[in-house]
Amino acid sequence: MYGVLLMEEHHNTLADTNPSSLSLKRFLEQDELIFCLCVEYFERSIFSAVHDLVILKGLVSLIRHRYWIDDYFVLGRIICTMSRRSLDAGLNRWEYYIGQEEEIAEENRKLWWDCYWWDRWYTLNSGKEPMISDEMTSCLFPKKVIGLGVDDSMDCLTLIDSVKLDPTKLDICVSFGYILLAKLITTVFFELLYNRKFTDYRLFAVPDAKDLNRTARQLKVEFFKIRRIFLGVQDKLIPFLKQHFENSRIFELYTHFEFSKVCCFQGMESLILRIQNLLQSSEKVGLDICIKQTRLQTFETSVDILTEILRLKDSLHIMKCSWFLYAILLRITSYFIENSREDPIYHLSLMCGVIALYNDLLINSNNIDVNDNNAFYKKLKNGTTMSFILTRICCQVYMRSQKISEELLFHELKKYGQACLNAVKAVLDIACVWYENIIGDHKESNFRKEILNILDRDMGDFVNNNIGVQGKKDGTLHHEGFPVNSSGVSLGLDFISLENFVTSDSLPDFLNLFWDEIELGISK
Repeated sequence: MYGVLLMEEHHNTLADTNPSSLSLKRFLEQDELIFCLCVEYFERSIFSAVHDLVILKGLVSLIRHRYWIDDYFVLGRIICTMSRRSLDAGLNRWEYYIGQEEEIAEENRKLWWDCYWWDRWYTLNSGKEPMISDEMTSCLFPKKVIGLGVDDSMDCLTLIDSVKLDPTKLDICVSFGYILLAKLITTVFFELLYNRKFTDYRLFAVPDAKDLNRTARQLKVEFFKIRRIFLGVQDKLIPFLKQHFENSRIFELYTHFEFSKVCCFQGMESLILRIQNLLQSSEKVGLDICIKQTRLQTFETSVDILTEILRLKDSLHIMKCSWFLYAILLRITSYFIENSREDPIYHLSLMCGVIALYNDLLINSNNIDVNDNNAFYKKLKNGTTMSFILTRICCQVYMRSQKISEELLFHELKKYGQACLNAVKAVLDIACVWYENIIGDHKESNFRKEILNILDRDMGDFVNNNIGVQGKKDGTLHHEGFPVNSSGVSLGLDFISLENFVTSDSLPDFLNLFWDEIELGISK
């Protein structure tokens, strides 16, 4: 257990260090070495058939410290081992605790619910079915959690209504929060996402209109039931958590709740769309309200979590949130493009604020060499590049929809601070360091030249006259960085012209050229 204790001390040091003096490179290098030591030990204990609860506690501690650093494949192996060992030890059964000293029984109950939570966390992030079936769980809540007015027989809504959150018992409230979240994820997966009433292949193989209409009605009922649970969490638990963000464990629980909500509503939207596509036109309308709710909930939750992260202005928090922030930015980008919001500039300022924090963490503070080979740093670097691209897309969509120039956009974002202004300037600067690895060689391939010739030949007049892509003919300047054809017309990304290209007579030529220049799936 020396390795686990060393990992705990190492992360405590990170939490206590002044972010401005933090040597992130050194922290990551040491963390990787300690983690390898722990994994080596645990793998040997598995092969030697050592089944001890001390080892199980060590695995839980290891995941708690590494879940935001490692990829899901590595974490999944450890979590599956945890889940299997907890079941083999009998921690899931109430009768296991008969005859144990109460102090030991209490510790083992907490250990079981920790394993249960991480199994559900992995399920949520990987999309795979849980290792621990809910029917196999008959363990009581820890006594301190029961002291908040709840017990294991309650469903999620009853747990939310019955719990008495106590500011003097924050650690116990955190334990309750993870149990509630694990049960909520279980409800979403077993009642909807993995429920055979909605996912059985027979629904899609031989669709029957009468059966599908009944399935759609059941789907709406289950959706609104789960939505009611999340509303309960939003009304009662989230405000309590926001009042105690000075406690790092409270903030961590908050981020898990908000990201879980985004994932659950995304999964439900996908399921609803699959069922809706099988229905007759007149029946599809009934599910439209569910789809609108899922998209609105994911967007509002994404905005809320970005707002809270920026409010803290903590380098450690922004680093520990990297495992989900890129997905959050993607959801905001998607909704930003699809909907004209009342205050889109505020949402742009949030995205610029986040990438400003990442840029400061990785570049301005000189914490890490740009060429560093650490796996977590690579993930941070790639994620930051992706964040820049998504923010750039939103800026361009906003400028086009509002018909404003870059200068006016800079003026509007300057109201949110100098850091936000610097971020948007970097986002729109194609020479920015974050775009270096995706620009590539400027030498045009024959394939690219031929595609541009096809576009120029078959779509030039249509683009110039009908679409209004900015170029020389309409007296405006094209955006720097967009490809320009031989007529001087910018071929910037335009969804309408792209759609017309796909449906035009040029598509067969495009496909023929594409396959001619590809061998075994590798482009020449």
